[in-house]
Amino acid sequence: MENNLKPFLIRLFDKQLAGTPDSPYYDVLERSTRLLLPFLVRTRFETGGFTLPEGPALFVSNHPTPVDYMQIACLLWPRRIVPIANEYYMRRGLSKKLLSSAGVIPKKMFVNDVGMIRKARQTVQGGWSLYLAPEGRLSADGEPYPIHPSSGGFARLLKVPLVILHFSGAYYNKPKWRRDFRRQTVRIEVKDIIPPEELKKMTSREVNARIRAGIAADEAARTYEKSLVWPKGGKALGLQNLIYRCPACGALYAMETAGNALSCRRCSLSLRFDDHYRLEENPAGWEDVADLYRAVRKFEEAERPSLSSKVRVRRFRGETEDKGEGEAFLSPEGFSFAGTAGGEEIRFQYSPEQLKALPFSCGQEFETYYQGDLYYFYPDTQREQCARWGLLADLYCEAYFEE
Repeated sequence: MENNLKPFLIRLFDKQLAGTPDSPYYDVLERSTRLLLPFLVRTRFETGGFTLPEGPALFVSNHPTPVDYMQIACLLWPRRIVPIANEYYMRRGLSKKLLSSAGVIPKKMFVNDVGMIRKARQTVQGGWSLYLAPEGRLSADGEPYPIHPSSGGFARLLKVPLVILHFSGAYYNKPKWRRDFRRQTVRIEVKDIIPPEELKKMTSREVNARIRAGIAADEAARTYEKSLVWPKGGKALGLQNLIYRCPACGALYAMETAGNALSCRRCSLSLRFDDHYRLEENPAGWEDVADLYRAVRKFEEAERPSLSSKVRVRRFRGETEDKGEGEAFLSPEGFSFAGTAGGEEIRFQYSPEQLKALPFSCGQEFETYYQGDLYYFYPDTQREQCARWGLLADLYCEAYFEE
Protein backbone atom coordinates (compact mmCIF):
# COMPACT_ATOMS: atom_id res chain seq x y z
CA MET A 1 0.00 0.00 0.00
CA GLU A 2 1.22 3.52 -0.78
CA ASN A 3 0.51 4.51 2.83
CA ASN A 4 3.55 2.47 3.85
CA LEU A 5 5.78 5.15 2.28
CA LYS A 6 4.55 7.90 4.58
CA PRO A 7 6.87 8.82 7.47
CA PHE A 8 6.32 6.89 10.68
CA LEU A 9 5.10 9.85 12.76
CA ILE A 10 2.64 10.98 10.10
CA ARG A 11 1.13 7.49 9.97
CA LEU A 12 1.07 7.34 13.77
CA PHE A 13 -1.45 10.20 13.89
CA ASP A 14 -3.38 9.27 10.74
CA LYS A 15 -6.76 8.10 12.02
CA GLN A 16 -7.59 6.42 8.71
CA LEU A 17 -4.69 3.98 9.25
CA ALA A 18 -5.59 3.13 12.85
CA GLY A 19 -6.37 -0.55 13.26
CA THR A 20 -5.03 -1.49 9.81
CA PRO A 21 -1.79 -3.16 8.68
CA ASP A 22 -0.63 0.22 7.30
CA SER A 23 -0.52 1.50 10.86
CA PRO A 24 3.04 2.07 12.16
CA TYR A 25 2.22 -0.40 14.92
CA TYR A 26 2.46 -3.16 12.31
CA ASP A 27 5.96 -1.90 11.50
CA VAL A 28 6.90 -2.02 15.18
CA LEU A 29 5.67 -5.60 15.54
CA GLU A 30 7.32 -6.74 12.31
CA ARG A 31 10.70 -5.22 13.12
CA SER A 32 10.65 -6.48 16.70
CA THR A 33 9.83 -9.95 15.45
CA ARG A 34 12.56 -9.78 12.81
CA LEU A 35 15.11 -9.00 15.55
CA LEU A 36 13.90 -11.77 17.88
CA LEU A 37 13.16 -14.59 15.44
CA PRO A 38 16.76 -15.49 14.42
CA PHE A 39 17.48 -16.40 18.04
CA LEU A 40 14.60 -18.91 17.99
CA VAL A 41 14.57 -20.46 14.53
CA ARG A 42 16.13 -20.44 11.07
CA THR A 43 13.87 -20.39 8.03
CA ARG A 44 14.25 -21.93 4.59
CA PHE A 45 11.64 -21.03 1.97
CA GLU A 46 10.86 -23.09 -1.14
CA THR A 47 8.30 -22.00 -3.71
CA GLY A 48 7.90 -25.46 -5.27
CA GLY A 49 7.69 -23.88 -8.72
CA PHE A 50 4.74 -21.69 -7.75
CA THR A 51 4.64 -17.92 -8.14
CA LEU A 52 3.03 -16.12 -5.22
CA PRO A 53 0.08 -13.99 -6.30
CA GLU A 54 0.34 -10.24 -6.18
CA GLY A 55 -2.21 -8.40 -4.11
CA PRO A 56 -4.27 -9.84 -1.25
CA ALA A 57 -4.36 -13.59 -0.63
CA LEU A 58 -5.29 -16.05 2.10
CA PHE A 59 -2.27 -17.97 3.42
CA VAL A 60 -2.90 -21.20 5.37
CA SER A 61 -0.52 -23.76 6.85
CA ASN A 62 -0.11 -26.50 9.39
CA HIS A 63 0.51 -25.20 12.93
CA PRO A 64 3.38 -27.06 14.65
CA THR A 65 4.89 -24.17 16.70
CA PRO A 66 3.91 -20.82 18.24
CA VAL A 67 6.04 -18.83 15.75
CA ASP A 68 4.63 -20.12 12.43
CA TYR A 69 2.90 -16.87 11.53
CA MET A 70 5.90 -14.79 12.59
CA GLN A 71 8.13 -16.70 10.20
CA ILE A 72 5.71 -16.19 7.30
CA ALA A 73 5.20 -12.49 8.08
CA CYS A 74 8.95 -11.79 8.15
CA LEU A 75 9.69 -14.02 5.17
CA LEU A 76 7.16 -12.34 2.87
CA TRP A 77 7.75 -8.76 4.04
CA PRO A 78 6.97 -6.11 2.73
CA ARG A 79 3.69 -7.90 1.97
CA ARG A 80 1.60 -7.18 5.05
CA ILE A 81 -0.06 -10.38 6.21
CA VAL A 82 -2.67 -10.13 8.96
CA PRO A 83 -3.13 -13.14 11.24
CA ILE A 84 -6.45 -14.42 12.49
CA ALA A 85 -5.31 -15.01 16.06
CA ASN A 86 -6.59 -16.37 19.35
CA GLU A 87 -8.52 -13.50 20.91
CA TYR A 88 -7.07 -14.40 24.33
CA TYR A 89 -3.95 -12.42 23.38
CA MET A 90 -6.01 -9.35 22.56
CA ARG A 91 -8.08 -8.98 25.69
CA ARG A 92 -6.26 -6.21 27.54
CA GLY A 93 -3.07 -4.29 28.18
CA LEU A 94 -0.18 -3.57 25.86
CA SER A 95 -0.74 -6.69 23.74
CA LYS A 96 -4.32 -5.62 22.99
CA LYS A 97 -3.16 -2.11 22.06
CA LEU A 98 -0.37 -3.30 19.75
CA LEU A 99 -2.21 -6.15 18.06
CA SER A 100 -5.48 -4.28 17.58
CA SER A 101 -3.67 -1.20 16.25
CA ALA A 102 -1.78 -3.39 13.75
CA GLY A 103 -4.99 -4.84 12.37
CA VAL A 104 -4.71 -8.34 13.86
CA ILE A 105 -8.08 -10.11 13.74
CA PRO A 106 -9.20 -11.80 16.99
CA LYS A 107 -11.00 -15.14 16.86
CA LYS A 108 -12.67 -17.12 19.63
CA MET A 109 -11.43 -20.69 19.27
CA PHE A 110 -14.13 -23.12 18.07
CA VAL A 111 -16.87 -20.50 18.33
CA ASN A 112 -18.86 -19.18 15.36
CA ASP A 113 -17.68 -15.59 14.99
CA VAL A 114 -19.49 -13.38 12.46
CA GLY A 115 -17.42 -10.36 13.52
CA MET A 116 -14.22 -12.14 12.55
CA ILE A 117 -15.57 -12.94 9.09
CA ARG A 118 -16.65 -9.34 8.55
CA LYS A 119 -13.23 -7.98 9.53
CA ALA A 120 -11.45 -10.58 7.38
CA ARG A 121 -13.42 -9.47 4.33
CA GLN A 122 -12.66 -5.82 5.07
CA THR A 123 -8.97 -6.67 5.35
CA VAL A 124 -8.67 -8.32 1.92
CA GLN A 125 -10.87 -5.65 0.36
CA GLY A 126 -8.38 -3.12 1.73
CA GLY A 127 -5.60 -4.84 -0.20
CA TRP A 128 -3.94 -6.82 2.60
CA SER A 129 -3.39 -10.56 2.95
CA LEU A 130 -4.54 -12.91 5.72
CA TYR A 131 -2.98 -15.84 7.55
CA LEU A 132 -5.07 -18.63 9.06
CA ALA A 133 -4.15 -21.90 10.77
CA PRO A 134 -7.16 -24.01 9.69
CA GLU A 135 -6.57 -26.56 12.46
CA GLY A 136 -7.54 -23.85 14.94
CA ARG A 137 -4.87 -24.78 17.50
CA LEU A 138 -1.27 -25.78 18.00
CA SER A 139 -0.42 -29.37 17.07
CA ALA A 140 -0.06 -31.73 20.03
CA ASP A 141 2.12 -34.41 18.47
CA GLY A 142 3.52 -32.85 15.29
CA GLU A 143 0.74 -34.21 13.08
CA PRO A 144 -2.01 -31.86 11.83
CA TYR A 145 -5.31 -31.82 13.66
CA PRO A 146 -8.43 -32.11 11.50
CA ILE A 147 -9.04 -28.73 9.90
CA HIS A 148 -12.04 -26.69 10.90
CA PRO A 149 -14.97 -27.67 8.61
CA SER A 150 -15.69 -24.03 7.78
CA SER A 151 -12.19 -23.40 6.35
CA GLY A 152 -13.15 -24.15 2.74
CA GLY A 153 -16.23 -21.97 2.84
CA PHE A 154 -14.24 -19.15 4.42
CA ALA A 155 -11.61 -19.35 1.66
CA ARG A 156 -14.31 -19.22 -1.04
CA LEU A 157 -16.04 -16.29 0.66
CA LEU A 158 -12.96 -14.04 0.56
CA LYS A 159 -12.62 -14.27 -3.26
CA VAL A 160 -8.82 -14.03 -3.18
CA PRO A 161 -6.12 -16.63 -4.02
CA LEU A 162 -5.62 -19.40 -1.48
CA VAL A 163 -1.94 -20.16 -0.78
CA ILE A 164 -1.31 -23.44 1.07
CA LEU A 165 2.01 -23.72 2.92
CA HIS A 166 3.66 -26.58 4.77
CA PHE A 167 6.16 -26.39 7.65
CA SER A 168 8.72 -29.21 7.90
CA GLY A 169 11.13 -29.69 10.79
CA ALA A 170 9.30 -27.19 12.99
CA TYR A 171 7.62 -29.33 15.64
CA TYR A 172 10.66 -30.07 17.81
CA ASN A 173 11.73 -26.44 17.55
CA LYS A 174 9.10 -25.71 20.22
CA PRO A 175 6.49 -28.41 20.91
CA LYS A 176 3.70 -27.42 23.25
CA TRP A 177 4.97 -29.79 25.97
CA ARG A 178 8.51 -28.32 26.18
CA ARG A 179 9.32 -24.91 27.64
CA ASP A 180 12.33 -23.87 25.61
CA PHE A 181 13.03 -23.27 21.92
CA ARG A 182 15.64 -25.33 20.05
CA ARG A 183 17.05 -23.35 17.13
CA GLN A 184 16.82 -25.35 13.92
CA THR A 185 16.21 -24.78 10.20
CA VAL A 186 12.50 -24.96 9.44
CA ARG A 187 11.50 -25.49 5.83
CA ILE A 188 8.42 -23.67 4.57
CA GLU A 189 7.11 -24.92 1.24
CA VAL A 190 4.41 -23.61 -1.07
CA LYS A 191 2.31 -26.72 -1.67
CA ASP A 192 -0.63 -25.34 -3.64
CA ILE A 193 -2.14 -22.10 -4.91
CA ILE A 194 -5.81 -21.97 -5.86
CA PRO A 195 -6.94 -18.83 -7.72
CA PRO A 196 -10.33 -17.33 -6.80
CA GLU A 197 -11.83 -18.35 -10.15
CA GLU A 198 -11.11 -21.98 -9.35
CA LEU A 199 -12.28 -21.64 -5.74
CA LYS A 200 -15.62 -20.35 -7.00
CA LYS A 201 -16.19 -23.58 -8.94
CA MET A 202 -15.26 -25.83 -6.01
CA THR A 203 -17.39 -26.94 -3.09
CA SER A 204 -16.29 -26.17 0.45
CA ARG A 205 -15.49 -29.85 0.96
CA GLU A 206 -13.29 -29.88 -2.12
CA VAL A 207 -11.38 -26.87 -0.83
CA ASN A 208 -11.00 -28.54 2.56
CA ALA A 209 -9.58 -31.62 0.86
CA ARG A 210 -6.97 -29.52 -0.95
CA ILE A 211 -6.02 -27.80 2.31
CA ARG A 212 -5.72 -31.12 4.15
CA ALA A 213 -3.52 -32.53 1.39
CA GLY A 214 -1.29 -29.47 1.45
CA ILE A 215 -0.70 -29.22 5.18
CA ALA A 216 -0.12 -32.96 5.68
CA ALA A 217 3.47 -34.18 5.73
CA ASP A 218 4.54 -36.10 2.63
CA GLU A 219 7.50 -38.47 2.35
CA ALA A 220 9.87 -35.67 1.35
CA ALA A 221 8.91 -33.69 4.45
CA ARG A 222 9.44 -36.68 6.73
CA THR A 223 12.81 -37.40 5.13
CA TYR A 224 13.85 -33.79 5.71
CA GLU A 225 12.78 -33.94 9.36
CA LYS A 226 14.72 -37.16 9.94
CA SER A 227 17.86 -35.49 8.56
CA LEU A 228 17.88 -32.70 11.15
CA VAL A 229 20.35 -32.89 14.04
CA TRP A 230 19.34 -31.72 17.52
CA PRO A 231 22.51 -32.06 19.62
CA LYS A 232 21.26 -30.53 22.87
CA GLY A 233 20.10 -32.71 25.77
CA GLY A 234 16.84 -32.49 27.69
CA LYS A 235 14.84 -33.64 24.68
CA ALA A 236 12.19 -35.45 26.72
CA LEU A 237 11.64 -32.86 29.45
CA GLY A 238 7.93 -32.07 29.81
CA LEU A 239 6.78 -34.88 27.53
CA GLN A 240 4.96 -36.61 30.41
CA ASN A 241 2.45 -33.75 30.22
CA LEU A 242 1.40 -34.90 26.74
CA ILE A 243 2.11 -38.66 26.96
CA TYR A 244 0.12 -38.83 30.18
CA ARG A 245 -0.30 -42.60 30.21
CA CYS A 246 2.13 -45.35 29.38
CA PRO A 247 1.91 -46.27 25.68
CA ALA A 248 2.93 -49.82 26.61
CA CYS A 249 0.97 -50.80 29.73
CA GLY A 250 -1.60 -47.98 29.74
CA ALA A 251 -0.89 -46.83 33.32
CA LEU A 252 -2.21 -43.32 33.95
CA TYR A 253 0.11 -40.53 35.07
CA ALA A 254 3.01 -42.95 35.51
CA MET A 255 5.40 -41.44 32.98
CA GLU A 256 8.52 -39.55 33.99
CA THR A 257 11.33 -37.88 32.09
CA ALA A 258 15.01 -37.26 32.64
CA GLY A 259 17.27 -35.72 30.02
CA ASN A 260 16.55 -37.48 26.73
CA ALA A 261 14.72 -40.40 28.37
CA LEU A 262 11.04 -41.19 28.94
CA SER A 263 10.10 -44.10 31.21
CA CYS A 264 7.15 -45.67 33.05
CA ARG A 265 7.11 -46.17 36.82
CA ARG A 266 4.68 -49.11 36.47
CA CYS A 267 6.39 -51.26 33.84
CA SER A 268 9.81 -51.72 32.27
CA LEU A 269 9.26 -49.25 29.42
CA SER A 270 12.25 -47.00 28.82
CA LEU A 271 12.63 -44.84 25.71
CA ARG A 272 15.35 -42.43 24.62
CA PHE A 273 15.63 -39.79 21.90
CA ASP A 274 18.71 -39.75 19.67
CA ASP A 275 20.33 -36.67 18.09
CA HIS A 276 17.75 -36.66 15.29
CA TYR A 277 14.92 -36.47 17.85
CA ARG A 278 13.95 -40.01 16.88
CA LEU A 279 13.29 -42.71 19.44
CA GLU A 280 16.08 -45.24 19.72
CA GLU A 281 15.22 -48.84 18.80
CA ASN A 282 12.44 -50.24 20.98
CA PRO A 283 10.26 -53.40 20.92
CA ALA A 284 7.13 -51.54 19.74
CA GLY A 285 8.94 -49.85 16.85
CA TRP A 286 7.86 -46.37 17.91
CA GLU A 287 9.82 -43.67 16.09
CA ASP A 288 8.56 -40.35 17.40
CA VAL A 289 6.12 -38.51 19.66
CA ALA A 290 3.29 -38.98 17.17
CA ASP A 291 3.66 -42.77 17.48
CA LEU A 292 3.47 -42.52 21.28
CA TYR A 293 0.42 -40.25 21.10
CA ARG A 294 -1.33 -42.71 18.77
CA ALA A 295 -0.63 -45.53 21.23
CA VAL A 296 -2.17 -43.49 24.07
CA ARG A 297 -5.15 -42.69 21.85
CA LYS A 298 -5.75 -46.40 21.22
CA PHE A 299 -6.13 -47.03 24.96
CA GLU A 300 -8.67 -44.20 25.20
CA GLU A 301 -10.58 -45.34 22.12
CA ALA A 302 -10.94 -48.79 23.65
CA GLU A 303 -12.07 -47.51 27.06
CA ARG A 304 -14.05 -44.34 26.17
CA PRO A 305 -14.02 -43.20 29.81
CA SER A 306 -15.87 -40.37 31.52
CA LEU A 307 -13.81 -37.80 33.41
CA SER A 308 -14.51 -35.53 36.35
CA SER A 309 -12.16 -33.21 38.18
CA LYS A 310 -12.22 -30.53 40.82
CA VAL A 311 -10.86 -27.42 39.12
CA ARG A 312 -9.87 -23.86 39.79
CA VAL A 313 -11.26 -21.41 37.25
CA ARG A 314 -10.10 -18.23 35.57
CA ARG A 315 -12.81 -16.41 33.62
CA PHE A 316 -11.91 -13.76 31.05
CA ARG A 317 -14.79 -11.38 30.36
CA GLY A 318 -13.81 -8.48 28.13
CA GLU A 319 -10.85 -6.81 29.84
CA THR A 320 -11.69 -8.20 33.27
CA GLU A 321 -10.54 -11.45 34.85
CA ASP A 322 -12.05 -13.21 37.83
CA LYS A 323 -11.58 -16.53 39.56
CA GLY A 324 -13.65 -19.38 40.88
CA GLU A 325 -13.81 -23.11 41.37
CA GLY A 326 -16.03 -26.07 40.66
CA GLU A 327 -16.12 -29.44 38.97
CA ALA A 328 -15.75 -30.26 35.29
CA PHE A 329 -17.18 -33.36 33.58
CA LEU A 330 -16.53 -34.98 30.22
CA SER A 331 -18.16 -38.05 28.67
CA PRO A 332 -19.10 -39.29 25.19
CA GLU A 333 -22.30 -37.25 25.64
CA GLY A 334 -20.46 -33.95 26.12
CA PHE A 335 -18.80 -31.52 28.52
CA SER A 336 -20.23 -29.71 31.53
CA PHE A 337 -19.13 -27.47 34.38
CA ALA A 338 -20.76 -26.61 37.70
CA GLY A 339 -19.21 -24.10 40.06
CA THR A 340 -18.58 -20.41 40.54
CA ALA A 341 -16.70 -17.60 38.84
CA GLY A 342 -16.44 -14.05 40.18
CA GLY A 343 -18.91 -14.96 42.93
CA GLU A 344 -21.55 -16.06 40.40
CA GLU A 345 -22.95 -19.56 40.21
CA ILE A 346 -22.13 -21.02 36.80
CA ARG A 347 -23.60 -24.13 35.21
CA PHE A 348 -23.43 -25.10 31.57
CA GLN A 349 -23.39 -28.19 29.39
CA TYR A 350 -22.24 -28.73 25.80
CA SER A 351 -22.97 -31.59 23.45
CA PRO A 352 -20.08 -32.80 21.24
CA GLU A 353 -21.62 -30.79 18.38
CA GLN A 354 -21.48 -27.59 20.45
CA LEU A 355 -18.10 -28.28 22.06
CA LYS A 356 -16.08 -29.19 18.93
CA ALA A 357 -12.80 -29.41 20.94
CA LEU A 358 -11.17 -28.66 24.29
CA PRO A 359 -7.91 -26.79 23.64
CA PHE A 360 -5.33 -27.32 26.38
CA SER A 361 -1.90 -26.28 27.61
CA CYS A 362 0.26 -29.23 28.63
CA GLY A 363 0.45 -29.63 32.38
CA GLN A 364 -1.56 -26.46 33.01
CA GLU A 365 -5.18 -26.06 31.88
CA PHE A 366 -7.94 -26.85 29.39
CA GLU A 367 -10.39 -24.26 28.15
CA THR A 368 -13.66 -23.39 26.46
CA TYR A 369 -16.09 -20.49 26.00
CA TYR A 370 -19.47 -19.95 27.62
CA GLN A 371 -21.72 -17.02 26.70
CA GLY A 372 -18.77 -15.27 25.05
CA ASP A 373 -16.53 -15.56 28.12
CA LEU A 374 -13.34 -17.62 28.09
CA TYR A 375 -12.93 -20.17 30.89
CA TYR A 376 -9.59 -21.73 31.89
CA PHE A 377 -9.87 -24.85 34.05
CA TYR A 378 -6.93 -25.89 36.26
CA PRO A 379 -7.26 -29.39 37.79
CA ASP A 380 -6.54 -29.54 41.52
CA THR A 381 -4.46 -32.70 41.06
CA GLN A 382 -2.57 -34.49 38.28
CA ARG A 383 -2.08 -31.58 35.90
CA GLU A 384 -0.95 -34.13 33.29
CA GLN A 385 -4.65 -34.87 32.84
CA CYS A 386 -5.15 -31.63 30.85
CA ALA A 387 -3.89 -33.45 27.77
CA ARG A 388 -6.33 -36.27 28.53
CA TRP A 389 -9.29 -33.89 28.53
CA GLY A 390 -8.14 -32.54 25.19
CA LEU A 391 -7.64 -35.96 23.61
CA LEU A 392 -10.92 -37.42 24.86
CA ALA A 393 -12.83 -34.36 23.71
CA ASP A 394 -11.32 -34.89 20.26
CA LEU A 395 -12.40 -38.54 20.27
CA TYR A 396 -15.97 -37.81 21.31
CA CYS A 397 -16.43 -34.80 19.02
CA GLU A 398 -14.89 -36.59 16.03
CA ALA A 399 -17.16 -39.58 16.65
CA TYR A 400 -20.20 -37.31 16.66
CA PHE A 401 -19.30 -35.58 13.39
CA GLU A 402 -18.43 -38.90 11.73
CA GLU A 403 -21.88 -40.20 12.63
